[in-house]
Amino acid sequence: MGVEVLEPFMSVETITPGDGVHYPKAGDRLTMHYVGTLKSDGTKFDSSRDNNEPFRFVIGAGEVIEGWDVGVMKMSLGEKAILHITHDSAYGDDGVPGAIPPKADLVFEVELLAIGNRIFARKLTAEEEQARLDSFMPAHLLAGASAAKKKKAPNGTKKKKKKKN
Repeated sequence: MGVEVLEPFMSVETITPGDGVHYPKAGDRLTMHYVGTLKSDGTKFDSSRDNNEPFRFVIGAGEVIEGWDVGVMKMSLGEKAILHITHDSAYGDDGVPGAIPPKADLVFEVELLAIGNRIFARKLTAEEEQARLDSFMPAHLLAGASAAKKKKAPNGTKKKKKKKN
């Protein structure tokens, strides 16, 4: 994956590529996950992942810091990236009292989940697919299914299947 330097005050480092087809444009409503940390010491100051509630906003409308408006527009749907943002494109000389110190450079791990109604769908791994299927089956049935596979006849031998005539 590469690092794209957008301006002297920020860069985007791709962790996981997106679809490479759908990119946000000004005015699009985006849905994202993010974790924000201070570049100086890695202290986390905010995260949408803590409560598993994605963040929704309109890109290019000034609803987020400049570093997001610039950096996120370079990401494609489904992409996971690291935004390195200097204070000039974040919260400036003042910071955010109690959360972000003055002149703090920030690092955001971001994931672009949706652009408008277009949601990124990736192929699940075998483990993820099994977990998804298991989530639909009541736990007592899952336990019974695994126990049924291990059942033996009362004398400890395996049951023999009856032959059909």
